[in-house]
Amino acid sequence: MSKSIDREMICSSHSTDSECTGSAEQIGLSKFKKLLQTLGLQDFYPNKLSLKKVLEIDIEALEVKIPTCARDIPWHFLRLLMAGNSSARIFQLPRVESTQDETMEDDFNFFPSVQKPKTTAVAFNPLDIITALLLCADTFLQQEVISRMSLCQFAVPIILPCPEGSPTFLLRPMHSIVRRYRPHSMGENREYIEESMATAHIPIFAFTRLGHRPMSKSKMLNHIFSNSQQQLHYFVHSDMPSGNVVKNISNGLMEMCWYLPYGSEAVDIIPEPLAIMNLRGDALDFPGSFQFLSKAAAAVFVFVDPLDTQIKTFLLSHAHISQKLFLIVTPKSHQIQEMNLHLNELVKSKFLTKDQVLPIYQGNEADFLSSIRSKILAIFTQRSKFKEKAPSLQEIAPLAKESTFLIDEDASEFSEVRGMSKQIVHSIHNGNVKEFKEKHLYFQGDAWKKISDIEKETCRLKHFTGPSVGEYVSKLREEEHELCQELIGRGMSNVMMNVTSFLQCANKRKHFLNCLKYDLDSRSRTELHNLSERLMVSNREAEQQVQSSVLQNRLAEHHSNVSDSSMSLGLEHFLREMGLIYQVFQTVKNIPPAIKQFPSIAADLLLEGFPLELMDGDVSNIPVEWVSSVLAEVDKKVGPCCIFVLSVLGVQSTGKSTLLNTMFGSQFTVGCGRCTRGVHMQLIKTTRKTHNCGCNFILLLDTEGLEAQEQSSAGGTYEHDNELATLVSCLSDLTLINMSTETASEMKEVLQIVVHALIRMKIVGKRPNCQFLHQKIGDVSAYQKNVRSHISIQQELHQMTKIAAKAEKQDGKFSKFSDVLDYESKKSNWYIPVLWCGTPPMAPVEVAYSQKVAELKHNILQHFLIRRSSTITEFISWMKSTWDAVKHENFIFSFRNSLVANAYNKLSEKCLDLDWKLRSEVHSWLQKAHIRIRNCKGDLQELEEILTNEILEVMSEQKTQQLNEIEDYFKTDTAQAHLVERFKAEISASFESVCWEIETLTKRQCAEAVIRQKELNKLNNILSGYSDRIQVRVDQLLNTMKLQTADHSESELIEAFENMWTETMQSVKYQPVEFNIERDMEKCLRENKRTCGNILTAKLASGTSLCDLSKMPWKITKQHIEASKKSLLKRILGKAYGLYSKISNLGQTKVNLDNKDMEEWVESECLVEAGRIAKGLISQCKLHVEEIVKKDEDYHPLLCRKLLREIDGELQKVDGETFQPTELFDTDVKIHICGFAVQRFREMHNKFCDQHNPVKRLANDRNYYFTIFKAMYSLKDQSETCAELFCDSLLKPALLEDLNQRLGKAIADHIRNGQNAEFKSRRNLQVGIMLDLKRQNSFEEYWRYIENSENFEQDWVRKQVLNHCKRLDNRQSTLYHIAANILEQKINLMQTTIEDIKKSPTEDIGLFLDAFKQRLEKHIVFPQGYLEKKNIFKNAPSFVLKLADSIHNLERCLLQDIVEWDIEQRVSNLPTDPSRELYKFLCGCGKHCPFCRVPCEQTIKDHKKHLATYHWPQGIGGCNFRSSKKLSTESCEAIACHFYCYQAEGESFWQRCMRNVKEFLFSTVYIETRCKRSDAWDIPLKPKAQVPSYWKWVLSTYNKEFASKYNVQPAEISNSDTPKDIIADLEKHYNVKIDEYLICPTPTGSRVPTSGLKSVTHQDPEQMQIQSQLQSLQLPR
Repeated sequence: MSKSIDREMICSSHSTDSECTGSAEQIGLSKFKKLLQTLGLQDFYPNKLSLKKVLEIDIEALEVKIPTCARDIPWHFLRLLMAGNSSARIFQLPRVESTQDETMEDDFNFFPSVQKPKTTAVAFNPLDIITALLLCADTFLQQEVISRMSLCQFAVPIILPCPEGSPTFLLRPMHSIVRRYRPHSMGENREYIEESMATAHIPIFAFTRLGHRPMSKSKMLNHIFSNSQQQLHYFVHSDMPSGNVVKNISNGLMEMCWYLPYGSEAVDIIPEPLAIMNLRGDALDFPGSFQFLSKAAAAVFVFVDPLDTQIKTFLLSHAHISQKLFLIVTPKSHQIQEMNLHLNELVKSKFLTKDQVLPIYQGNEADFLSSIRSKILAIFTQRSKFKEKAPSLQEIAPLAKESTFLIDEDASEFSEVRGMSKQIVHSIHNGNVKEFKEKHLYFQGDAWKKISDIEKETCRLKHFTGPSVGEYVSKLREEEHELCQELIGRGMSNVMMNVTSFLQCANKRKHFLNCLKYDLDSRSRTELHNLSERLMVSNREAEQQVQSSVLQNRLAEHHSNVSDSSMSLGLEHFLREMGLIYQVFQTVKNIPPAIKQFPSIAADLLLEGFPLELMDGDVSNIPVEWVSSVLAEVDKKVGPCCIFVLSVLGVQSTGKSTLLNTMFGSQFTVGCGRCTRGVHMQLIKTTRKTHNCGCNFILLLDTEGLEAQEQSSAGGTYEHDNELATLVSCLSDLTLINMSTETASEMKEVLQIVVHALIRMKIVGKRPNCQFLHQKIGDVSAYQKNVRSHISIQQELHQMTKIAAKAEKQDGKFSKFSDVLDYESKKSNWYIPVLWCGTPPMAPVEVAYSQKVAELKHNILQHFLIRRSSTITEFISWMKSTWDAVKHENFIFSFRNSLVANAYNKLSEKCLDLDWKLRSEVHSWLQKAHIRIRNCKGDLQELEEILTNEILEVMSEQKTQQLNEIEDYFKTDTAQAHLVERFKAEISASFESVCWEIETLTKRQCAEAVIRQKELNKLNNILSGYSDRIQVRVDQLLNTMKLQTADHSESELIEAFENMWTETMQSVKYQPVEFNIERDMEKCLRENKRTCGNILTAKLASGTSLCDLSKMPWKITKQHIEASKKSLLKRILGKAYGLYSKISNLGQTKVNLDNKDMEEWVESECLVEAGRIAKGLISQCKLHVEEIVKKDEDYHPLLCRKLLREIDGELQKVDGETFQPTELFDTDVKIHICGFAVQRFREMHNKFCDQHNPVKRLANDRNYYFTIFKAMYSLKDQSETCAELFCDSLLKPALLEDLNQRLGKAIADHIRNGQNAEFKSRRNLQVGIMLDLKRQNSFEEYWRYIENSENFEQDWVRKQVLNHCKRLDNRQSTLYHIAANILEQKINLMQTTIEDIKKSPTEDIGLFLDAFKQRLEKHIVFPQGYLEKKNIFKNAPSFVLKLADSIHNLERCLLQDIVEWDIEQRVSNLPTDPSRELYKFLCGCGKHCPFCRVPCEQTIKDHKKHLATYHWPQGIGGCNFRSSKKLSTESCEAIACHFYCYQAEGESFWQRCMRNVKEFLFSTVYIETRCKRSDAWDIPLKPKAQVPSYWKWVLSTYNKEFASKYNVQPAEISNSDTPKDIIADLEKHYNVKIDEYLICPTPTGSRVPTSGLKSVTHQDPEQMQIQSQLQSLQLPR
């Protein structure tokens, strides 16, 4: 017997007996291979199963099902484990019922000694499955599996047995297990410990078994380390499902778990942290493992049953553990005596003490558990007494080596990267991360922040104050280029060179990144813990002491260090540095070969499952070139593939990253507080079955938390959160809205901004799906109780969408929240239970949490089947355009929600109105001030002081009034004013600034006006002084000449005058006021578009000036308009009708226009209407500019604002029936008009400066002054010379100015009062246009008239006015006769005035001139200064007599000048436009009949109904028959009623049914109209009404052209009317005589053809021409 025992002991104690060991190894290996074969894992052994393979998505396997075969078990376990499901270790196969019919037995044994299974099934011990998986898993999957097991509070393998070699000590996965706990020894401090379990100094308590003990050791351990409130299953035991199945390969497995205290006596059963190691199997079979435990553990608890000689001998052979050995014995009744004997022997040998023996049979289980815990506490007390420090797992690794275990970190591929990682971490001197970043990671430093700010400033121009946008943007780009060049000059740091060199090595890359991540995270935890401790110390000092400035500064420094992003350093910073190096080099297009490989490396990392940064969290910027290149490399490596983008949004610390990690097994950073910064992305591969759904990868986007304390402390704005939420929503196919409450209130405001931003940026086409997740809500009644809340919030979101859409002029397109984001209240709300089941750190993941997340995952991935995935190329393009739109958005992101944004809009409109009112008042006062300055005869300096005081009073009064109105606005508009209360101070401050600016500008303009007037006064004084000096010189010269015999020649006089003139001109200096009109216009335009000016900014930033932009040709495109809601409905109906037509015409060989998709027609119709409106709008605004220019006033910056208000007013009138103008339409129209205005305002300013330039005035008057000088010198009678000088210098400019002012009105009166009958009334005008159109015989002219009659009529009247003015009469133009008539009246008035004055006996010429001026000043304006120089008439006694003759000569000269006029130029430049004066009386309202498009004839401004004398054929307006699509030839009066005409887009269901019944049963013919109902028109119903002959002829002549324009079939029309019938019809309907409206031929000798109308008789010589005109009205056959 003893020999047998010795042989067994020797065999189990690593005997050298080759047969014994060889046999055991062969059996174990055979079982292992068989198990792998059964589980289907043979292809993955050894270490070939990767994490990427495990994380692949298969839609068909999403539902949690029980395994149906053995091969399902490993994947079932992994799927549940990755989801954090604590039931992952339960995987029984379905049982098969036994075929034996037990009911037939007569005697049934109800109490069999061995229970026979009623079912048969293949069963596996969970430990065997875990062991097999870990042996097949690669290093990274081992880490992930062990980390997930720890989250579930499963015991994790620390010693992994291997059938083909030595066991492995799994140290490396322990680095990834990071736990937080608070020992009771820390006292009442609220501090905690956070550390990796690989480096934590926690005492180890080992538990093992000697012998084959029936009681479950593992179950007992679960009870020992669980409190009474929660039973935790750390270890698999025999009472668990499949726990009693015999272990095949897991004996020798050593498991480990930790008990970590929460810090509360009510919760913790053990006050200090400890580690538990549990050796599976009989320790007699694994002496090496027992040897390791005896050295590493603080205490070893051995379960013994029975205690026989073999076990006693085994224990005595390990005498070194006697002090920390505890025997737990469970003797049976017949074994008590023998066990006592052996125990006494151990005690007597001093191997044990009595306290080290713990029998189980005494007392109940609770007492036994308490005794175990008391022993553990005693050990803690003893260790604390001697201040013993427990070794960490990393420190006991050498002990594992001594026990012949392999250490996973000793692998060759790991040791090298481990050294480099340590070297990088050690290079952070004294823990100064900021210094390390500045020295080694400088690409993401201040330079990158400046570059990011420049990028956004280039788009938003928030700080723009420069002369022009183009120059400002150019300067910004130069600054950006300099920053990039500076970074390129520094090159890559040595650290980054080492990092990238390891990343380029494929077999070291993942190991290096893992090592570096763990080391950096460990360092960060230590530093953060130290900072937190210092912060708490400072807080305690602040509470205990009087707070000094030094203490406050130190406390603030600690706070800033804790939250400062520059103090953090992780793996993401090195990957970010690599990306920014590529980004910077890419911007200068000079990339070294090594850096070109960076995108390929990053693509490999993405494909291997590493997260990469999409948006930099520190500066909120996307390195677009880097991200695009990386994704392009992914596409290149895997081939063309599609991705499904899934993102998560939520408030900070709501478990977003945890949710994604649980759902997809991703690797995003998790933890309390703000772990994620910016946006990170990770690729999850899908299986081949999923490929059939069109998706190869899922791209996960993890975002930083909203409403972060760091952001609010940084600026207190909502901009960051709104930008982030909008960006992520736009990029995603599905967005998870994560919330910590039962309702969506915390995310409601952000969602409103997202919707508003999406509408503004016009990128809502993707329409991402939204799922609302309510975290930490486990109540089963949560959904039902919150239905009303969901409905209420949904209604609020609908309302916000309507407000946002209305603000963006998209109310016809978006009316509810689901129009923008795919959301359905009933299906899109999820209630997720709390994450932890209990109180951390000893709480496992709640099973209900993982199950609900799995259900959510299944629901999410069903979108694969209903949504089209994007290709990577499409995603890159989408990302670029979205980020560009987000960068350009500079308005809506600044607000909390859409209500605030809308309220701010209204407040802005109010402030703009007040600003306009203020500027208008000041401008009016300034005009009056200029008149006072020009008429001032006193001291101008004194007047300037008076005006300065007045402007102060005016500004004070206006400012007080405007501020009171702002205050009243906040008081009266209580519905919305409170939303923008925080902007009140900002608005007031801004208004103060505007007032100061206007006040300063006005003072400067007054001062400049005074200076100009002073210069003019100086000039007048100089001229007056020269006159006096000349008189003195003449007197002196006369006296000299009496003494001399020789006279002075004319050349000598000229020389003397030239010397005097040159001297005078040198003293005259004049510098006109310079205006940068283009800069003023750009500034006003940007202010006008400040809320939505991204398009304007992009155009101005291109470097092209505003004037050049306005000259560029542009046409209306699809981007300029958006179809209205009615047009969208029409498109749908059009598609349906097109499909019906195709089906109905399957058997036909001829395809008609009926089959064309109506959508194309609607789009074309929208473009045509938009083009027509744009042309009319631009034309009206240009006329407004011309009216300003014709006033001959100087430029003022207020004109720019006035013009933009005029444009906005015209744009508000735009009421497209089928479209809404977009922001691009608005911007292009304004650029076109403003650029034109800049040129015209510049010309106006230059002209004004020329007219008021004293230098030029003196130069023009040189001859005048020389004549005066010569006349004063001569002794002869100078009456004739003075009379001619008086006429040329005074009367001629006065007469020309008066003629210019009166001529326009005179032309209009001449036309209306003459024989031009077409200008007598609007009806006559229409007849004249019709006859002229017939003469031209051009469809394009007809179409232009039909398309926009108002513009056509204005142009036609303008041409007729020009033709009228050019018409010859007695060899002179009509304009000559009109001008001569005006001139004759003024000349006669002057002659009469002279004769009247001559009747008064006076010889004084001065008195004559005063009387002459006084009598004529009411009729004519004389130039100033000339009548005051009366001394020139000294030698002109016959001046009055000679003046009458000179006036006759002046008249002849002026008439000769009129003959030489350029008629077109002269008429166009008249201050009063005669064509506009005429059209004012003839224009209608511009509206057209909705059916035939005849223009309204009403000239009354506010008429209630539109009216036309007779209507055109409806085909001219596009109406067509519903069935044949042929143009209608009917009259509106005959069928324009609701019974016959209909509009498909506005038709109700019952109207459509009734129409169909009448059409098919009664053969009623229906006509589909292309526009709105005719409610606004007065169209009398006349069933027998006929269409007019003239327009019937037009439709017949141009039938095909009209059909082509409307994309329909030509009309069936036959016309037998003769020219006489047409004329008679026109005379009947318009009540006119047709011979009054014949266009006369061009008279011989006229330079331009005339088209005027003339009244003629039958005896008129032009009767032949009349007949030819009538014959031209021949109709086609």
